[in-house]
Amino acid sequence: MNTTKLEPWNIKQLYSAMLTDLESCQTDLERMICSTICKKEIREKAKEFSKTRKLTPCEIAILESI
Repeated sequence: MNTTKLEPWNIKQLYSAMLTDLESCQTDLERMICSTICKKEIREKAKEFSKTRKLTPCEIAILESI
């Protein structure tokens, strides 16, 4: 089976994926690690996106909430 992971093109997609990942965690430790990693990735992508385009109000709100 050939699965291709698509690159997210906005912060909302990353945030949605984080929430899905958190639902699959079974322990508090897993949730803490997952949350930490996902939030770091969201911040890094936001920095990358902001170099080429302006972040949307929704993306800014997500960044402020994490």
